[in-house]
This record gives sequence, structure tokens and C-alpha cells, in this order.
Amino acid sequence: MSVSDKVDELLAMVTAITPLTPSATPNTVKSYRETNRINKKKMQQMISHINESGRDADTAQDDSSADGRFDAIIQSLDVTREDLNFPVYFVRHLLDKETNKGKLAVREDRGFRHLFVGYDGEPEDWATVLAPLRPSNNTWEKICSDSLANDATKDEQEQLLFTDKTLSSMAVTDRASIYVAYVLRTVQLLKFTMAWKRVEGQARGKVWRSDYIEAAFKVSHADLHGRLQGLGNRSAEYKKLLKEYNSQLKAYRKGHSRVMVGRKDLYHLYQIYGPIVLLNPTWDTIDVEREKQKGRTAEFHDIITRLCEECPLYEGDLDEFEGEPVSVPARSFESCFAALFHIMLNLASLPVAKYVCGFVVAHPPSKENTAGTNWKVVLGEMVAAAKLAGSG
Repeated sequence: MSVSDKVDELLAMVTAITPLTPSATPNTVKSYRETNRINKKKMQQMISHINESGRDADTAQDDSSADGRFDAIIQSLDVTREDLNFPVYFVRHLLDKETNKGKLAVREDRGFRHLFVGYDGEPEDWATVLAPLRPSNNTWEKICSDSLANDATKDEQEQLLFTDKTLSSMAVTDRASIYVAYVLRTVQLLKFTMAWKRVEGQARGKVWRSDYIEAAFKVSHADLHGRLQGLGNRSAEYKKLLKEYNSQLKAYRKGHSRVMVGRKDLYHLYQIYGPIVLLNPTWDTIDVEREKQKGRTAEFHDIITRLCEECPLYEGDLDEFEGEPVSVPARSFESCFAALFHIMLNLASLPVAKYVCGFVVAHPPSKENTAGTNWKVVLGEMVAAAKLAGSG
């Protein structure tokens, strides 16, 4: 039986559902409405999956320029329809690494579309899908507590060196831990970039930046630096090693400039689209930082620039936004914030979920994209509900 035949059969079954009678009891009405809610959600999941499968083909178009890809992404969206992704889709496409399948441009464009679509799900749905995948042992809570302690460090260089060290320490193998590592790494990258931009804008910024890069180089090339320090500065061996040291330092500075371009792209995306950037490993900068040739397409930076400058408005039901037009990210900000919390709660723990969402509360995206909600209160309510349910 084909998929089309299955859909026809499903339609016939739905059409045959007996409507409620006026004499139905309150319990019957309640049960009927709950069944309808569950069925509607399952149908939305199916529609979302069908739409997503078709859109990948839509963006594999002949015009591969930044403008051509941008236009195809925007044209493939229907921002007037509730079209959120759900927990089952999340597992299939993100945890099962489908974000890494197919041509790089198609994968990037799928990620760009997700910025507009967002994720949604009831707490129990996230728990059902994700709890069985949670590893028995992890060190995520220590990473979070150490990061919070590092935030209070006064010395900027020391603070950023610690962040870089944390980024290089997240080596895991199971799919749930790989995903949690991505989220925590992204928080660290955003913290790093925010601190970098603060210092960069100061009068001493250029000198400080140069000093930091050399300090980071000494840490990452400790053996070379140690050998150089152990030689007398007049020996022939010292001069030969110093030449090698300076050559590698020059290459490191160049590489660091590329690293910061990737991190600043990530920061700009977060400023506009908020927590959904933390949900999708498409935005991981690790391949770019490791100089993998297929980390990004040549058009990636230009598309990000346009997506941040020309963010479309949501044209659907605006009652919840008091009738005022809002950017598309604002439509799904709350659902993505909740999704982020419940994903971290079920794959890691309650303290990790609080840490990650606490970062969003402390460093919210652009004001116009947060829909005027008090996210600290929202986080407090989710934490209280999780404790009441015995989660985490």
C-alpha cells in the first residue's frame, strides 16, 4: 500500500468519527477533546514532515548564489500557518544526525528554515521520546557550575582562556551526549563572543586582542613554548626554534580570525532568533574551527547577514501579540524556550536545563523578538513543574 493510499484510509477513518451528541456526559466530552488534541498533534507532525521533505528538494535549485538561496528559503516558508516541529521530528533529524546528511547547501538551508519554524511539544511528549536516550553518567553539571564561577572572573584573558579550555574538553560518543555537548558548547561560544565584543570595542581592544591570541597560542602549543623557554636566547638552536614558533604563531593568528568570523555569525543569529539557535547543531562552529573544508558553503555568511537584516514578519493570528506585527522568531520564541528546557531536562538534568535556559534569561536576544515576556518567571514556572513531577 502506497503512502497516498494510507492517507486516503486515514481520511476515511477520521471522516467516520461519530460526533458528540448534546447528551454526552462531561467525562465523555473531556475524553473526546483530549483524543482530538492528540490526533491533531499527530497530523501536524505528519504534515510538518511531508512539508520538510519537499522543501529540501525546493532549495536544491539551480541558482546557488547567496541571493538565490535566500529567495528560495523565504519562498519555501509559509509563516501564516502553525508549522512547528515536534519531539519525534527532533529525534529523527537532530539526534539521528540527519542534519549531517545530503549536500552542505541543502543542510544549511534546512537549518535556516528551522529558524523560522521552531519547535513545540508538551512536557510529557519530550519525556517519552528523550528520557530513554539519557546516558547514565555525565559531567554536565560540573561544566555548568564551573562556567558560572568563571563568569565572575575579573581578568578577561583568564576568563576566555578557561572558556577555550572548556570547549576543547567536551569529547563524547553517544548521540544524546554529543547533542548536550553541542548545546553547552554553543553557550560557551556565545559567552566568549560577548566578552570578546565588549573588550574589542574599548580603546585598548587591539592590543588586548593581540595579547590574548598569543596567550592562547602558548596554552595550545605548550610543548613548543616550553622548549623555547628552556633554551638560551643566543644559541643557534634557540634562533631556529624561535623561527618555527613565530611561523606557527602567525598561522594561529590567521586561524583565530577565521574562528571569530564563525563565532560572530553564531552570535548574530542568536541575537535575532534566540534559543532555537541552541537547538540545531547545523550552527555548530566546530568544523569551521578545525579547518574542515566542508564546514560552511561560500554563501553562508552572506545568507546569515540577509536573514538577520531582513527578518520577515509573522502574518498569522496576532491576538497573542496584541495585534501588532512581530518578527517570525517571536512567534515561536516561547515554544523553543520550553523545548530547550525539556530537552536538557530529559537528556541531562534539571540543573543543566536551568543553566542553559538561565543563559537565555541573562542574555536575551533582541528585545523585539522576545514578545515582551518575563522569561525569568517562565523559567521559574518550568523548574517548579519539573520538581513537582520528580524530573531531573
